[in-house]
Amino acid sequence: MSVETTKTQFSPSDFTAASRKDSLQQLSRPSLSYWEDVWIRFKKNRQATVSLCVVVFLLAFSFLGPFIWIVEPSQQNLNRISEGPSLGRMALVVDESSDEQTIEDPSFLYLPEHDNPNIGAPEKFEIIGTPSTLGVEIHWTPVEGAAGYLIYRSEKVSENLEAISDNGVVIKEITSGNEIGFVDRFDIQPRNYWYAIVAKSIDTTSTQYKIVSAKVVRAIGIEAAQTESKNLVKVGEMIKMSVHPLGTDYLGRDMLARLMYGGRISLIIGIFVPLIYILFGTLYGGLSGYLGGRVDNIMMRICDIVATMPYLLVVIILYILLGGHVGARSVFALMVAMTSTFWPGTARLIRGQVLQIREEGYVQASKLLGSSTIFIILRHMIPNTMGLILVNLTFAVPTSIFSEAFLAFIGMGVKPPFASWGTLCEEGVKTMSSSPHELFWPAVFICVTTLAFNLLGDGLRDATDSKMRSRE
Repeated sequence: MSVETTKTQFSPSDFTAASRKDSLQQLSRPSLSYWEDVWIRFKKNRQATVSLCVVVFLLAFSFLGPFIWIVEPSQQNLNRISEGPSLGRMALVVDESSDEQTIEDPSFLYLPEHDNPNIGAPEKFEIIGTPSTLGVEIHWTPVEGAAGYLIYRSEKVSENLEAISDNGVVIKEITSGNEIGFVDRFDIQPRNYWYAIVAKSIDTTSTQYKIVSAKVVRAIGIEAAQTESKNLVKVGEMIKMSVHPLGTDYLGRDMLARLMYGGRISLIIGIFVPLIYILFGTLYGGLSGYLGGRVDNIMMRICDIVATMPYLLVVIILYILLGGHVGARSVFALMVAMTSTFWPGTARLIRGQVLQIREEGYVQASKLLGSSTIFIILRHMIPNTMGLILVNLTFAVPTSIFSEAFLAFIGMGVKPPFASWGTLCEEGVKTMSSSPHELFWPAVFICVTTLAFNLLGDGLRDATDSKMRSRE
């Protein structure tokens, strides 16, 4: 039997090495630590990053701002009380040295003997000198049979007595018939005013009147002008007053400086109070959840008792016992009172997380290696709840700031010489109708701070949630 064989010809190219192709699965993203991954996802959240910038600005405003805006927050200027925001207004220098005296005409009786039913109006009713924010001096001629006069003032254009009485108020009731002068110093602003005078007899009020208008200019006393200006000033000169970008309060103190120093107290309370009670609540809840059993039951019952106690009542009692009515101790008393009532919520939250984590394999392995309870809690339990703790902290800050503001409204806030945004709001409410800027600015800072920390907490919650990673 014969076998056929074929002869195959090979070339050198047939013996080249074959290329190797690996079909291994490639990594879709680089290997990152937990916190690196949190930071990358946090930066993708635009609201959270803007909120973080706002928080950094508020911290810089409160703690670095006083080194830039060097104005003493407690310095009073009674010549510039409740002024609105200004970048340096011009003011007329006037002399305030003369004492205000009652001007009388001795040729007329102080009180007439009989009523004058046909009593008329003064022949002259005029403004003396330059009407200014420090005073508008008014003179008139006496009326025969007058027992007194009514002086009206209106801020609206008034051409008759009905208009001026409807639009204005009686700013002075004079009870002598021979008095012929009056200086209006009641809350005068640089604007136009209309004044009217009506004479009164014993039983009759005149139907006739005189009206005069006054264009009031901003003015400053010579002594106050010397402190405002570094140069020598004279009566009658116009000077540029100091700058108050956010206005002044009811004692003439700079609002911007008070907001900076008040922000320190509000942010210290808002940040350190949550830090303290979250730290305590974390350790308390972590120990309770890890030990379990009877110890856990006893510790949680204590937590329940504290949580069910009336928050406001406990804060008031602790505030009084710790001497919160004294200025130097009010901040410490307020922080202790708030910390003592806020920690149970954090303790319950951390306990629930620890109950889940303690059954994990790495915790059981650490137990087998002989690790102590404290080591396991600090090394394994708490670090794995750090994301939850951080989110809880950011939500707790606005709650603490708002609580401090509420306590200030009921008289339980920080006391002078200290101030906070809450006490500034409490002071601003008193002058809200006439000087709304005193309430507006601290309220804006409280609202912006609260909103910024809430949005920051939302961003951190999404960034630390491991379930969010699988959805990306």
